Amino acid sequence: MTEDAGGTSMDTRGLRSHDQWQFFFSRFDHFVLVANSEEQELRKAQANVQGKVLFIFFNKVDRVLDEVFPENAILVTRSNQAGSELVYKGTLGRMLRFFSPKSFQGVLNLRTVDYERLNEPEDFGSVSAGFMDLADFCSRFYPSRHAASSGFALALWLSKHVPDGNIYLTGFTGQRGERWKVFHTHDWTFEQTALRLLRDGGYIRSDFDADERVSYDAFLELFPGISKDAVANCRAQILGERMEGMNRQIDMLISSTSPLRFFRTMLQKIRGKSRKERALARQASAQPSREDAGDRP
Repeated sequence: MTEDAGGTSMDTRGLRSHDQWQFFFSRFDHFVLVANSEEQELRKAQANVQGKVLFIFFNKVDRVLDEVFPENAILVTRSNQAGSELVYKGTLGRMLRFFSPKSFQGVLNLRTVDYERLNEPEDFGSVSAGFMDLADFCSRFYPSRHAASSGFALALWLSKHVPDGNIYLTGFTGQRGERWKVFHTHDWTFEQTALRLLRDGGYIRSDFDADERVSYDAFLELFPGISKDAVANCRAQILGERMEGMNRQIDMLISSTSPLRFFRTMLQKIRGKSRKERALARQASAQPSREDAGDRP
């Protein structure tokens, strides 16, 4: 663990409050958030973003890294109800092997909704780990039936609380790739809309949808009688029609795959509890009962 002249931690170890995190991030001029997506352009970001740069990775970094990453970086590990998946699945050590000890700044254990459980420092052993609770922050604006994705929540927090830093997103498409799925616990439509607004407002930079923006500008130059508002309204109508057609196809697929889902449910019952379920059971058994605690009515 490194310290500044005042004895303050310079890595993530023990960080919890927003003020502490603001101080930590203020040491850097640029932040590159790398999504676990086939569309990420990490090499391009390394070449183009110069200066005091912090690269921010998420969870299973073996999806985007195939060798030791030599630059300043942190690893965000998202908590669910059972805590960090990297911890209770025992894969944290394997992920940390992708970072250079000389430049790795530590782990950031994150939650974005109040039913998720942040880990304890001892869960990470000797690894520098800090804890960021964004449940209250996200509850102010995020759709209540969903949970904010880690990258989206952190990008917005940085935009709001570290305004002097330049934020660059790569791979944040919100779309499923050929190898990796997206989780529908997140509201991807809301997130993509918000990120587009932040990009257009100059709060962040991103490598998605640039071609689309240029094509519409060129189209309007050819037909100057059409306004940008008309393009937006027409596009919304077309997207609505396409969504309706997609919903009909999805309904047909759900009906046709009913037998497969039945067999999948049976296999899950035979296979037993997942590691997440076992972790939750261990936590529940470790908590003292009311009688054990002497808290009788």
